[in-house]
Amino acid sequence: MEERDARPAAPPYIQVHGITKRFPAALKGQALVTVLDQVETSIARGEFVVLIGPSGCGKSTLLRIMNGLIPADEGRVTIDGATVQGPAGDRGMVFQSFNLFPWRTALQNVAFGLELHGVGSQERDGRARRLLAAMGLGGFENYYPRQLSGGMQQRVGLARALAIDPEILFMDEPFGSLDAQTKLLMQDELETIVQRHKRTVVFVTHDMEEAVFLADRILIMSQRPAKIIEEVRVDLPRPRMDHMRAAPEFGELKAHIWNQVRTAQEFRPTIGAVDHPTAATHG
Repeated sequence: MEERDARPAAPPYIQVHGITKRFPAALKGQALVTVLDQVETSIARGEFVVLIGPSGCGKSTLLRIMNGLIPADEGRVTIDGATVQGPAGDRGMVFQSFNLFPWRTALQNVAFGLELHGVGSQERDGRARRLLAAMGLGGFENYYPRQLSGGMQQRVGLARALAIDPEILFMDEPFGSLDAQTKLLMQDELETIVQRHKRTVVFVTHDMEEAVFLADRILIMSQRPAKIIEEVRVDLPRPRMDHMRAAPEFGELKAHIWNQVRTAQEFRPTIGAVDHPTAATHG
């Protein structure tokens, strides 16, 4: 396959500078487990970037550091030149688990972030209703999470993240627990939303086809202690349509990503780190 130019097309918006993260080992006396090792990358404003790599390599950990949910041991992340020091209102997060409050209705879940930001009840309810309608959930405002299907719950979670009008969406395997049909529908929905609102997205997945369908650029991570070992630009036209999945260039990209991820299973940067099964929970 020919070499791809994976440089961002615009000046960096998010910059990851030498991020290293270690976690305690499960047993006393063992060395710390190094999950991320001097990770460097940059993301342009409006770019859709996918993180992919072996299971447990640290994708989710890197995502959480970028969003300010957990600190790095070394290095820093900057957004628009400012160092990330914790969560902020210009960033939304969508998790694989729906993370909805079971005692709140769909409307109340979507409005939650707006409540935290002090938005008045009339404005926040109006915005939440509009978002639910845009997600195809008009008429389900007063339903509780237990009354909604998995795909509907994930739509509520996505609407909640969008309600605060974030500049950046961080998404940690948001469709990983959905059935195959619902997953495809949610990918289409996300593509439509991102193109309409022109948001920057950083998205973690294990699914090669999902990565190619959604991404402008794919960052392939190595096994722990993880580095980014390749960046692949996806030059398929926008908006992405389902028929593109059958295109030869789509299949070529998917095969290339799979080969690189398979190779990454064996790629271990030389660093003094203890490999321990507990680190597999770090994404």
